[in-house]
Amino acid sequence: MQEQEWIARCQNGDEQAFALLMDAYRKPLFSFLMRFCRERGLAEDALQETLIKVWRRIGSFKPGHRFSSWVMQIAYRTAIDQRRRRKSERLFFRDDLPEPVSPDNPASEIESSEGYENLLDLVDRLPEKQRRIFLLRVQGEMTFREIARLVKLPINTVLSQMRYAVTKLRKQLDENQNK
Repeated sequence: MQEQEWIARCQNGDEQAFALLMDAYRKPLFSFLMRFCRERGLAEDALQETLIKVWRRIGSFKPGHRFSSWVMQIAYRTAIDQRRRRKSERLFFRDDLPEPVSPDNPASEIESSEGYENLLDLVDRLPEKQRRIFLLRVQGEMTFREIARLVKLPINTVLSQMRYAVTKLRKQLDENQNK
């Protein structure tokens, strides 16, 4: 119930309520963006842009919908835009290497266990479409219908891509354990 109260207060221009609301979403959003963007700097930029967009658009959020899905859709679209911009920039600048994840960023707590890091590495190796759907489902906690609508694919395609992703991950995890 507290989330709904914060949303209502945000829709009335309460910046303090927005700070509380975004504190609850910052870590999951950053984690999703790190996995999706694969670069700390790009993920940080996407997070900041997402927070700005959420603040500007909070008035259009409709009660009765899942706020987490609404925020994740904004983050996803923002990350896509960031990647497109970054691709065009890379045509001119070739020396921008990804920054290593440091212990002072929000993802460090999430990425602390060795087994979890191994899983994340395997997720990073999934084909783009499977990785995107897997991350939206697992980290974005979106329903398959929400994902299908967001990525503009038929629900059956989304379901099959998720199944392929999970099958590949299980196979790779089994192979790693047998080594």
